[in-house]
Amino acid sequence: MKNGSRRHVLAFGLGGAVISARPVWADILLPGSKFVSHKIKFENLKEYEKQYKFFFLPMNQGEGPEWVKAQAEFAKTGVISVSGINPLQVARADGLYLVAVPIAMLDQNGTVSPAELLKPPPGILKSERLVGQIRAVRKEDKDEFWTVYHVRIMDGKLQTGLIRHDEPMRRDRVKSNSFGAGATAILTTVVAASTLLSRFRNRTGQAIADR
Repeated sequence: MKNGSRRHVLAFGLGGAVISARPVWADILLPGSKFVSHKIKFENLKEYEKQYKFFFLPMNQGEGPEWVKAQAEFAKTGVISVSGINPLQVARADGLYLVAVPIAMLDQNGTVSPAELLKPPPGILKSERLVGQIRAVRKEDKDEFWTVYHVRIMDGKLQTGLIRHDEPMRRDRVKSNSFGAGATAILTTVVAASTLLSRFRNRTGQAIADR
């Protein structure tokens, strides 16, 4: 194999390592941290259950029986565990939301499609963006976090008043550590690849000199 070809293979391998590492970072547990439970509770949904059915956006389950079952459970309890929701789903939905659908707009199965929740037509009410997920904190912090909202529907708007929100200890340190771990991983990969390339060049040069 020619030198140029080997360089291309090495460069491709390095690029592949960097690209494949990106989605993994979201679930890497950093030193000194732990995964926790974060739940959101809407304390008074039953006040509106005769006029509206409530949905939470997003859910891990795709459109189908599992999604319908998960939404039905949420509508019944008003509680959702958001720490277990895939961050990619949250990004696609542009955050976490509560959605109120008039009973008259539900289909024969008593539900609506996820697409209607993402871009609700007139009549379906969507809250402002809710608080973000809490997924990992320092080991010294507690294991369970709660966010509690009081819901009010008035003048065609769905309002969510924040009653309680548990904040992690020194969240900024966790964020900086996450960035540092990712940067370190890339740097380590680059250095290793550069070392291999340097060794290959030295061996090739020596082989040519020996001829």
